[in-house]
Amino acid sequence: MTPGRKASFAAVTLLVLLLIVEGLARVVWWRLEERSLRKTMQGGKLVLQNDAINFMKEPDPVIGYVLKPGFDGGRAMTISKQGFAQEEVIPAQRARGKLRVAAMGESTTQGHDIQNANYPLYLRRLLEAGGSSPAGIEMINGGVSGWYSDQVALWAERKVAAFQPDVIVLYVGWNDFQAYDPYSPTYARSAFYVSYGGTAYLIESSPLKLVWIASAIAERLRARRLEAKRQAYEIPAGPGKPYAASPEDTYQYFLRSMDRLVRAFRQANPESKLAVSTLVARWPAGTPAEYASRQGATQWMKNHVLSPREAAESHQRFNEVIRAYARKRQLALIDAEAVFSNLDRAALQWDFAHFTSEGYELLAEVMYDALRSQGLVSGAPSPRLRELIAKYRSQ
Repeated sequence: MTPGRKASFAAVTLLVLLLIVEGLARVVWWRLEERSLRKTMQGGKLVLQNDAINFMKEPDPVIGYVLKPGFDGGRAMTISKQGFAQEEVIPAQRARGKLRVAAMGESTTQGHDIQNANYPLYLRRLLEAGGSSPAGIEMINGGVSGWYSDQVALWAERKVAAFQPDVIVLYVGWNDFQAYDPYSPTYARSAFYVSYGGTAYLIESSPLKLVWIASAIAERLRARRLEAKRQAYEIPAGPGKPYAASPEDTYQYFLRSMDRLVRAFRQANPESKLAVSTLVARWPAGTPAEYASRQGATQWMKNHVLSPREAAESHQRFNEVIRAYARKRQLALIDAEAVFSNLDRAALQWDFAHFTSEGYELLAEVMYDALRSQGLVSGAPSPRLRELIAKYRSQ
């Protein structure tokens, strides 16, 4: 047999072996997928048992739970047939000339009243009033309360990106900030994985299931090493305690989700423009009683007995992660926190994260101004921004 024939025979043999191994890997993957979807569905049911608005949500085998499509809760809490917190149904086919905008996030995006307490509603009105698109504005409120960034990313991949929005606003991360204690060592698994299962890893897996299984094994080994470090770590007590890891390590799962969000929208519409916003917190504004209340601080803040100022510092650290991410990925930055830092946030927010109606209106004003000034949308400036800033400027 000539050397050439030997090489060809070896290549064919190797290919057959790889196909056999890939076939076995697919059998394993299908079984893992079935088990994971079942686990995530069960996890969603358990989470909804303790959800104050579970009547407008339903379990989902991939995301854990979603808003209940077509839910009629009156004018304040209607859910569209597409599962968005709004009355408007967005056509699958794009209408020529219309500007389509998607807002992605959690409860601070969903809001608590579709008529007057969510920033996507006010942002749409600003775009219409400013003349951003004479043909009209289509707004998608992609926020769902209680979600981690993993779930927001899955929602984009499985639902929202298919609408091919022109502009996407990412006000994402509040539940990640609450889930990942910065005084604790690097987490071995994402909060979503721990609460619901491994669906996210299955959905975003490689077409070659052999590659996916190898990646999953490597991820499992990595998680075991991190968990061993967590078990051995003693969290320091007292004021002035050091953070246990770099912010990039603490919020690594948030950063992964942000990458998936950006990738999903850009793959669906390469011309799309994305903006990421810092998060507005009430700390250190408010009274001691408000800070000590159930909605006054995160659980890890209470565990570590942090002061309101220490709470604000830890939140600023998270916002710095968002700012750095926007720079690294060359995304437009909406620095909402910087604007609100000079305002009476105790009057604009009814807990540490959520806004009053005028708080949501002001947030939308800040977003519109940033989108317009950075060229993501056209339109005339809004005089209401100055009015609200003057009204709520800190004394």
